[in-house]
Order: sequence, then structure tokens, then C-alpha cells
Amino acid sequence: MLYFILFPLIASQTAPAGFDAVDITRIGKTGEDSVQAANQLCPVGGDAAAAQAKSKIAEAAETSFFNAAIAAAGTAAEKAAIQCQKDRNKVFKNQCQLNAALVTGNQDQITLNTNQVKKNSGDVNTKCANVDESLFIGNGNAGQTAPSKAAPAKAAKSKTGSAPAGFDAVDITRIGKTGNDSVQAANKLCPVGGDAAAALAKSKIAEAAETSFFNGAIAAAGTAAEKAAIQCQKDRNKVFKNQCQLNSALVSGNQEQITLNRKQVIKNRGDVNAKCANVDESLFIGNGPQN
Repeated sequence: MLYFILFPLIASQTAPAGFDAVDITRIGKTGEDSVQAANQLCPVGGDAAAAQAKSKIAEAAETSFFNAAIAAAGTAAEKAAIQCQKDRNKVFKNQCQLNAALVTGNQDQITLNTNQVKKNSGDVNTKCANVDESLFIGNGNAGQTAPSKAAPAKAAKSKTGSAPAGFDAVDITRIGKTGNDSVQAANKLCPVGGDAAAALAKSKIAEAAETSFFNGAIAAAGTAAEKAAIQCQKDRNKVFKNQCQLNSALVSGNQEQITLNRKQVIKNRGDVNAKCANVDESLFIGNGPQN
């Protein structure tokens, strides 16, 4: 009995200064929930230094707080609960690092953190499914919940959708009117003759958004007008995806890819011209820049 009285006190004493304010480990259920919670505290396009500082606090908590608590856990259930929190904290740490790198343009860090967040999110989904949340430790955000994902299109409009990490920084779907406008916007973010690896990485983010964000929102759209607006955005995103791939291939000299992407961009550009002409832009989703 003495152990159960002392353990939470001992664990809470080892949390680093400032951790309660960035502790997202008792919010939501899934890995996606943890990413969303991280993006609220370390917004994409926000203060890179502040995001990095928050990431450092989470990193300190991982070693001085969660690792120690896992080692001290008296039961398998306690260990599983705190491991779940540790994995959510890793999502926060790496998502904040990613959002800082997206601002500074550190491509190596972007690639590293994108892969880490994907792994961490998967770990949360696997290890947090059946834990006893009454065994969670710490004092941060107790009882709060992550934004609902019951209606993806509406959630996205309220800035809590399921867009992949880094998408806000490459979202050109609310810019311009025509297919040519989308091509120009893509060329600004993936310049012809620029960094081939960076252009390809941005294309991959857009590809992930197509499947995890726009397709889901189209399926969940409640009206024909909503569906048409989000389809327009999906087509603009395809222009971006394929134009960035094309510009990467032009640098690397991949002729087969160049031929393929040129045809795709022509088709995508035409789709934008056809499908975006009369849409209601107030129904657009996401957090990217807009007209």
C-alpha cells in the first residue's frame, strides 16, 4: 500500500520544468489525436524556436519522467499505461521538431521527423488501445479530449482535420483560380532546378494528403456543394504533387518520370479548370494560405 501512495509523488517530482504545459499524453485515443494535440501547441508555420523548446521539454520528460516511471511500475498494467504516455510524448516531441524544421527549411530534419512521427503514431495506435487510463501519471491536460473526427470535412474546416504532418506548409489548394495558377504555386514551393529531394519530399506529403485528407473529406461531405469544393482542392493538390515530382525528375534526369508527370500535370490542370470554376470557396477545408 505504501508503494501506491508514494509512486505518483515520486514520478511527478521528476517531470522537467514546464512539462505540465506541454503534456498531451492524456488527451485523445489514437496516434492521429496525438499529432493534432501537438499541432495545437506547436502550430505549423509558427515560431520555430518555441516549437523546438517545447520539443526539448518533451525529450527531457521522456528520460527523466516516463523511463523512470516505467522502471518503477509495480504491475504490467501500470507499465503499459505509462508506455502509452511515453509513446504519445514521442509524437509530441517529433511533431514539434518537424514543425520547427518546416519553418527553417531543414530538409534532413523534415525527413527524419516525418518518419519518426509516422512510427510514433503507429506505436500509440498499437500500445494505447486497451490501457487503463486511471493509471496514467502526470498533471497535464487531465480529462481533456482531442477534437472529434466523426466528420472529417467539418473537422478539417475547424483546423483539426486529418491532414498529414507538414501539409499546411505545402497546401496550395486555396490559392488562385485556374490550373495554371496551381502550377505556378507549385513551382514556387518546388522550384525548377531546385533541390530534387526536397521537391520529392513535398510531393509525398501532398500524396499522403490526397488519400488521408481529401478522399476522406469528400466521402464525408454532406452536400453536393461541399463535395465539389473539396474535389477542386484535391485536383489542385494533384497539380502540386505531380509538378513537384516533375521538377524533381528534371533535376535527376529521370526521363520516364518526366514524361509521366508532364502528362499528369496537363490532365490535372484541365481538371482544375473544369471543376473549380464555380465552387463555393467558403466550403474549402484545411489551413493552408488562401486568396
